[in-house]
Amino acid sequence: MKIACALALIVSMAVFQAVPAAGRKDGRTFDGPRIAWDTSSESKIAPRGGYSRVRRLPDGSYVAAFEDRRGNVNFSRSADMVTWSKGITVIPAFVVRSADRDVRVNVANAEIFPLADGTLLCGGNYRPSAEDVYPYSIVVARSEDGGVTWSEPSVLYEAGPRFGDGCWEPSFLQLPDGRVQVYFANENPYRQSDEQEISMLESRDGGRTWSREAVTVSFRKGHRDGMPVAECFGDEVVVVIEDNNIGQFKPYTVRSGLDRLWEVPVDADSEMREYAMSESFPDSVYMGAPYIVRLPGGESLISYQTTAGRTEEWELSCMEVAVGDASARSFSNRTRPFNVPLDHEGKWNAVAVADSSTVIAVSALDKGGQEIAPWVKKGYIFREGIVPSGPEPARILFIGSRSRHNMTVSASMDRGRISMNVNVNDDDVVPGDAAGLLIHTGRLNDGHVTPKSYRIVVSCDASSVSVFRGSRDGSWRGIDGRMLEVSQAAVGTLQDGYSLRILTDRGFARKLRPCFRMTAVHHDASASKETEPEFFIFSDPEIPSTWLKCRISIAR
Repeated sequence: MKIACALALIVSMAVFQAVPAAGRKDGRTFDGPRIAWDTSSESKIAPRGGYSRVRRLPDGSYVAAFEDRRGNVNFSRSADMVTWSKGITVIPAFVVRSADRDVRVNVANAEIFPLADGTLLCGGNYRPSAEDVYPYSIVVARSEDGGVTWSEPSVLYEAGPRFGDGCWEPSFLQLPDGRVQVYFANENPYRQSDEQEISMLESRDGGRTWSREAVTVSFRKGHRDGMPVAECFGDEVVVVIEDNNIGQFKPYTVRSGLDRLWEVPVDADSEMREYAMSESFPDSVYMGAPYIVRLPGGESLISYQTTAGRTEEWELSCMEVAVGDASARSFSNRTRPFNVPLDHEGKWNAVAVADSSTVIAVSALDKGGQEIAPWVKKGYIFREGIVPSGPEPARILFIGSRSRHNMTVSASMDRGRISMNVNVNDDDVVPGDAAGLLIHTGRLNDGHVTPKSYRIVVSCDASSVSVFRGSRDGSWRGIDGRMLEVSQAAVGTLQDGYSLRILTDRGFARKLRPCFRMTAVHHDASASKETEPEFFIFSDPEIPSTWLKCRISIAR
């Protein structure tokens, strides 16, 4: 494909680009947090395994707990989330003797949780392979040296010895006063029915000893509240659960004030039980196994596994992530971190916070036809782009959900001119690769581009530069691009990618003060099976109100 053809394709494309099968396009102003997932950051925690959880420690390292294929809960760590240590078994499976046979008790539902004092808790769920032999149980191990050594596993709660009377899926929370809680799904109180509640135990000594009686957190009569994960939001504890109120499971939240925590269980009619999503879905769509974290900016984030837009088979679900507000409500802006074909799976997911601008997705994937294994991936949070004063640029946009080839846009304002740097990581640069920037300088029109909208398209070797301006009828028209200078910053041999620098003149820079809207497009002609360019997440190239709001930081 010749460069000119590729440029024409990018200019003419008016297709909304987001993570496949998720997102929004409603023409309204978009200012909420959005997550751009980085496929180049994907790594496998272990060669095989399942249900996994990851946390970042204060020293910057990462720890993970996961199920291995032999029925143990293992622990691994990483300095960079690229390479992981070989897993060590923290909670092992074991064998019990029953009558004239040996019965294996496996461990599932791995959980890892760092306490404020540095202690690590690793949780799991004992699951006997035969009934009426050993009780289903919630179990925990502790490490006080960062995971080098671990205590013997301690049973916190015992349910019935049958599958229909078990307990499941422990997750931990530390309250502001230091108390540690473990939440889990519990069928034990309902041995004559198929019902299930959410229960909680508490420790006042860093997880060494635990309360003996479980507190009922929530219960919907005739149904199965399940898979709880708790987080503090303000003066409330919010627990995300899967609730099969009508049809398939959906994410719900149940909540209680810290001052009267779970004094009254949250039943079906309680105002403290709420559907989590801002959007409704058909009863037949499955959205189960939720997880919740609080973002550094105060907002909330949940993950779950879903059949939406896929087959009806829940075993072939994939991970989806949604962003909520600071009270853990109105979850929307859905994305799918991992590209999972319809005949593959990505289940038992979780999310974690890496730093103020980075989150982590965790999923068990049968990637590339391989055995199911725990995978992790980074996502970058974008709320508003800040263009700093001075020569040092700051990252504004990132595009890279489709392949390991990705594009970063950074910008700075120096001496009255704005420099926009485009860096593309690509080990297979070919003619047709190109980058584009779209900038809107004035009031927003929710419907289409205007004469205050500009589009710059640059080929990978900077040999072809096209500049367009919006018209009153919403179309793009080519204009003289002398208000912009484009130079090759580090094209070199194009073996590892290319870099471009776009410098505005002072007159155009003044149009951008103090705020403007911006998005970008990456055309990767060599990406396998991809023919369409990829735009920055949740941005429609024809609707500037969906572009990222950017602000120029004025030096004082």
